Amino acid sequence: MIRIAITGPSGSGKGYICRILKEFGIECLDCDAVVHRLYASDDFAERLSSVVLKDVRHRGGGVDRKALAPLVFGNSELMKRVQELVYPLVRARCLAFLEERAQSGAQVAVVDAPQLFEAHFEGDYDLIVAVSAPEEERLFRIMERDGISKEDALLRMSSQLSDEEYAKRSDAVIRNGAKDDPEKQLKQLLARYGVVR
Repeated sequence: MIRIAITGPSGSGKGYICRILKEFGIECLDCDAVVHRLYASDDFAERLSSVVLKDVRHRGGGVDRKALAPLVFGNSELMKRVQELVYPLVRARCLAFLEERAQSGAQVAVVDAPQLFEAHFEGDYDLIVAVSAPEEERLFRIMERDGISKEDALLRMSSQLSDEEYAKRSDAVIRNGAKDDPEKQLKQLLARYGVVR
């Protein structure tokens, strides 16, 4: 089975690429969804609060992400402590998913892994595909998707690797700007591995 990681900066359109893959009949695990489930846990919220030394529990349960974001974006030391808590739990779920797919006889399995390089999990995959898009388009997408200000979106973007770094560390790049044809690029890439015709 071919294990593929989809990665890239926020707003590049990794989720869109995974939706195309699902249309091809390829199962994808969304690491953001894994993190969301973690953050919905009261136990995890308590552990996270002790890591950031501030109560970031939501009144309705789980983690208050809006309270957490300004603490960690722009604070590399605090971000690192949060990542050390989150990454092993996310990786365990990713490896379990890959094993489940292999046991089911799948030819390929995909993980949407935005923090792949930061977490140093590259070795878990056979093929790493970076998704890229122009910075202005990414900025607009983040603001629209998350309902945040331009300043907050730029702060988030500044804490991520550059498109060039993603490209350098990946096996392939899918361009996903408004003028690109990511579906065609994806089909060509997967055809090279015999996944689609």
